[in-house]
Amino acid sequence: MSSALRDFARGAIIPLVLIIIWEAVARAGVFSPVVLPPPSAVFNRWLASAMPSPVSSVAKDGWFYWAFSGELIHDSIGSLGRVIVGFLVGAILALPLGLVMGASERVYQLMNPLIQVLRPIYNLYVSLAGGFKLPPVGGVLNYLTLYNVLIAGDDKAIYQALIDWVMAHEGQKYDALATAVTHGDPLVEVPRGYKRQKLISSHFWLSYGDDPRPGIDNRPLYVELGRL
Repeated sequence: MSSALRDFARGAIIPLVLIIIWEAVARAGVFSPVVLPPPSAVFNRWLASAMPSPVSSVAKDGWFYWAFSGELIHDSIGSLGRVIVGFLVGAILALPLGLVMGASERVYQLMNPLIQVLRPIYNLYVSLAGGFKLPPVGGVLNYLTLYNVLIAGDDKAIYQALIDWVMAHEGQKYDALATAVTHGDPLVEVPRGYKRQKLISSHFWLSYGDDPRPGIDNRPLYVELGRL
């Protein structure tokens, strides 16, 4: 069994035990099913809402409309639309506000209390979606950098084992682990398996002779995470 599968199985024990207890308590009638329905009933209701609507048919509405006529899909599309609109409105307002706050000390002092109120909400979001949490006011982002990594034969299993080992031993002491690969490096697939935030950084070469890249597979010997 791979380490990732073993970690998943270990992490699933407590949720499974809680679901079993929840099912048993709900079936025993300790609480009203309106207040605490059993997880099996919740799953069956979710499955029924994901199925095409019984009032729709392929012959009447066409295959595409019939396939997406379920209640869950309709509700999901509506929620996704509201999320997208909210994101766009937030981005349109936040970008100019951030520029003005950076340029004017008076505007910064005026708007900063509101930003601090929103800080925990953002940190809650990134804890679920992945990314860097904002440190407390006056604090710093405490992160661990994994760089100068050379993997023989571009073996992805070795790279993943290295990241897993660092996170299991030293990584728990930090807010994030920062690692970097070059554009086009086959090892880039490994970090994509974790919660991540993609950071782009430009680097340049200094050479006293000819272009060294043809002799080193067109990739730098190492990449340092120069800035965040």
